[in-house]
Amino acid sequence: GIGLSVAQTIVEQHKGKITEQLTSFTGKKIVFNGALSMSLFPSPDITARNVRVYSPDEQDLDKPLMKIDNLVAKLSLSSLLAGKFDVKMMSLHRPDILIERTDSGWNWGDNSEARGEGLSKDINISLDSLMLDDATMRIIDEEREINTTLDNLKAEIVADSLRGPYRVDGSFYKNNQLQGFAISIGNLSESFASNLNFVLNQPSSETYVRFDGTFLLSNEAINGNLVLESKNFKQFYDSSFGLGELGEYFNKPLETSMELKVNQTQMELSNVIVDRKSVV
Repeated sequence: GIGLSVAQTIVEQHKGKITEQLTSFTGKKIVFNGALSMSLFPSPDITARNVRVYSPDEQDLDKPLMKIDNLVAKLSLSSLLAGKFDVKMMSLHRPDILIERTDSGWNWGDNSEARGEGLSKDINISLDSLMLDDATMRIIDEEREINTTLDNLKAEIVADSLRGPYRVDGSFYKNNQLQGFAISIGNLSESFASNLNFVLNQPSSETYVRFDGTFLLSNEAINGNLVLESKNFKQFYDSSFGLGELGEYFNKPLETSMELKVNQTQMELSNVIVDRKSVV
């Protein structure tokens, strides 16, 4: 109908600006390989299919940071009527996300120099919510012998800006075990430590993990207090870390807390407290 025709005309007119603004906002290279469409009713939104996200200097198109089957961006109707795109909420359906640490650092590292150039006044991306639906996240750090995959990841990410603060709530499956999590991160800075709060819950083993502390982005330093309470520590460990199975001796409850200090070269545990009824 007329509404569909008008919507498609708007998309074609602004497709270049949308790509440009997403690139400027994220500091990453955004490629739309599939169709880009728009609907006006019941509320305006843009749908993009087969989207790829790359590092700005990545030449290998077979190694994206993220592959997205379907991206839906919810728009402000009042802004759209004024000829502007105001993106308030975005949903990523079936994204495949690669988080990898190499000799040059993390592949999702800050690309400040790639952001903020060529900003369009007609498009504003101020996300109230970013939803991940049925995501796969692969985390690789060969130096630390980390290679793990989180399946069926569902999460909502709320952030004032790319520099934070962030609030993330969601769940995922690891070795067929459901785990829920919540993360709170303060404003990110290369010079000052940011607040970091993390909670993980695995219902099947009745495990609860909580971390409260800080981290410094420039040297990946984490400092804080870690608390773990588990009714079946062996089950939690075996299903979560992929480092081999613990012996049957650990098929017991465990309650412990400790001070944790981690940086790029070492991990330090201190003030370790273990409940008398726990294993160990």
